[in-house]
Amino acid sequence: MSVWVSSNRRRTFRHVGVAVTAFTLLGLSACSKDEAATANSQLASTQSSLDAANTQNSQLQGDLDESNATNSSLAAENDANKAQVDQLTTQLATETKRADDAEAQIAAAQAKFPVDITSSVTEYPIIGNYTVTLTEAFCTGDPRCGTQRQPINANIVQGSNGLEISVPTVLQTGLLTVNGNLEAGTDTDQVLTCNGAPRNARALLTLFVNAQTIDATGAKTLKTLGGSLFVEQHDTTDGCPDVSSFYGVVLTPAA
Repeated sequence: MSVWVSSNRRRTFRHVGVAVTAFTLLGLSACSKDEAATANSQLASTQSSLDAANTQNSQLQGDLDESNATNSSLAAENDANKAQVDQLTTQLATETKRADDAEAQIAAAQAKFPVDITSSVTEYPIIGNYTVTLTEAFCTGDPRCGTQRQPINANIVQGSNGLEISVPTVLQTGLLTVNGNLEAGTDTDQVLTCNGAPRNARALLTLFVNAQTIDATGAKTLKTLGGSLFVEQHDTTDGCPDVSSFYGVVLTPAA
């Protein structure tokens, strides 16, 4: 079968073909622009997300740096605290040992008790000068009763027959050692007076170790002698009163 097409019909087909081609190109061009716009939008969105991610990353990096700095500071503080704890532990050990040693010393000292301490005047060099203080305990018949006596300088010496004591205005006599004490009994006219004249009286004196110190070696040092003095006169002839007086006595070694 043969098809015949005129020249006019061929020209029309050519025109239609050109139009279809142009339309197709225009459609393709429009599609390319939309896709580019979409791609650009996606690119911008991606760039924005990247910027946000970079910003967050920078912030996280800053937080990490700050955390690392804090950790370093805490580590240094921990080292300092550990050093202080070690030092305190060493000090505690030292003080604990010192306390233990002290307790051991106390226990050793306590183990020595009770201790018998003798108080004999024969343990000390008694010879020497003293300050004598008389404290009235009882007094009757003596005009000076109730009057505080002034301290008196006295001395103990080695006489031809043993120890002797001289207390001005009171007595001068020999001393006897009895059971670790010093005893004396004598007549004296230095204590009492009657009608303006010296009056004889009986005086009894007792001395003993009153105070002493003992050092760590056990050496003893006499601090004071204590004692008592009794003076009596019961002869009331010539109108003289009956006298009885009793004094506490302290002899302090002169400096």
